[in-house]
Amino acid sequence: MNRIVKRMALPVGAAIILGSSGFAFMAGNTVPDSAAGAGTGDILPYDVSSVQYDYTTSGPGADQQHITSVTFTLNHSANPGKVKAYIEFPTSQGQSYWDYFNCNERGTAGSGVWTCTPSTGGSATLSGANKLVVLAAQ
Repeated sequence: MNRIVKRMALPVGAAIILGSSGFAFMAGNTVPDSAAGAGTGDILPYDVSSVQYDYTTSGPGADQQHITSVTFTLNHSANPGKVKAYIEFPTSQGQSYWDYFNCNERGTAGSGVWTCTPSTGGSATLSGANKLVVLAAQ
């Protein structure tokens, strides 16, 4: 019996030393805190008010009034990169096209007043404008 104990002492001792050294290496690892989860929230609509169109009669087709900007107020704050305006213009063929407007908040951030200028450089005619669509997100 004594002989079996001596034979097993070396392998068992080696296993204990190797096992405990592995734990020593694991104790040295650090993992930063992180967050995870799920939630729900209401999607609230924006109210667009105080719509005002600015226009000029100069430039191409000077006999028509061209929209130079549209200004409006949103009732909630919005992310400056996430406010867009589109104006619909019907064509004589019964179809329509949309003119895209670049929007920037006027005054201080969070004021809710936005001014948008046409991406086409003012080719949108005031008389042909049919519908204003405002897209906004926080």
